[in-house]
Amino acid sequence: EEMELLVKKHLSNEALTRFGTVKAAHPDIALQAVVALSQFVNKGQVQHIDDTMLKSILREIQLQKREYNFIQK
Repeated sequence: EEMELLVKKHLSNEALTRFGTVKAAHPDIALQAVVALSQFVNKGQVQHIDDTMLKSILREIQLQKREYNFIQK
């Protein structure tokens, strides 16, 4: 939750809205996104996270999840 608060401070309004939607529908994906984004923030690699960046990270998480499910079966 501390990580989430840290990340939320850097999200644009659109990204914050999208994050809330993702968190409600897919809490596991939202958690992975928070971890990834917090690493960027902590390393100083990003100051402001817009909706495009959040979508890109969410897309990458989805692809990794699909690949894992495909390999697992």
